[in-house]
Amino acid sequence: MRTLIALLLLAGSVFANSYSTNFPSGEMASGRWLQGKTNGLDWCNVVNTPGFAFGTQTGNSQYDDSTAVLTGNWGNDQTAQGVVSVPSVPQGAVGEVEIRLRTSVSAHSITGYEFNASISPAGGAYVQIVRWNGSLASFTPLTGAAVFAQGGDVLMATAKGNVLTWYKNGQAVCSTNDSTFPSGAPGIGMYTNTDKNGYGFASFSATDNGSSAPSPTPSATPPPQAYAVWETSLINQMRVIGIRPSQINQVESWLSGHPPTP
Repeated sequence: MRTLIALLLLAGSVFANSYSTNFPSGEMASGRWLQGKTNGLDWCNVVNTPGFAFGTQTGNSQYDDSTAVLTGNWGNDQTAQGVVSVPSVPQGAVGEVEIRLRTSVSAHSITGYEFNASISPAGGAYVQIVRWNGSLASFTPLTGAAVFAQGGDVLMATAKGNVLTWYKNGQAVCSTNDSTFPSGAPGIGMYTNTDKNGYGFASFSATDNGSSAPSPTPSATPPPQAYAVWETSLINQMRVIGIRPSQINQVESWLSGHPPTP
């Protein structure tokens, strides 16, 4: 009987996780996180000062997003949210903050789901849900919308069964279905195409199906803004086929000054 009780308690602890942080000094080096560079090798780490977690990407290599994922065993249904911090908007750079769900990090491989939001006018207004397939630069955009994130915004991502939903300040902005990765852990990330990393998160929390998670405010999902999503896909494809970063920056600058007019 004692053995049975112990096993039940262990099962409860494995699949009833929650974690919350305001990023005190040393948080990202505490051993609580798997890192894109330290553990994944091909990506970049997330670092922090008190109250602020941010990336270390240099812009020299495309798609090596700064990535950090919580350790431990997490239930398949996950909710994570973070408060965006943008001390200085990186003008002339594409910048994203990202929440990760069902993500696994190992040498030369990151799989799972990225929920991103642009924070730089140069990158245009967009949010996306993206599936990471393993190797560096192997990813699949799943859906998106023309939505912008600013400092103080609360971004929340949920994975419930096959349904992935992205929220800004309690309102759903896009949603999709995907069953490729049913398990993994929550985390955060950032992307920049330069060495300007002055943005990230002021706080972060995550829960799984065994814990009490915040209930997002139901709302109608707005239709995807096709032109904004198309622009983002264009830039992504230019990177994939090896267009020089200087030329990509020129296209991004032009797009930022010519908003889409469906």
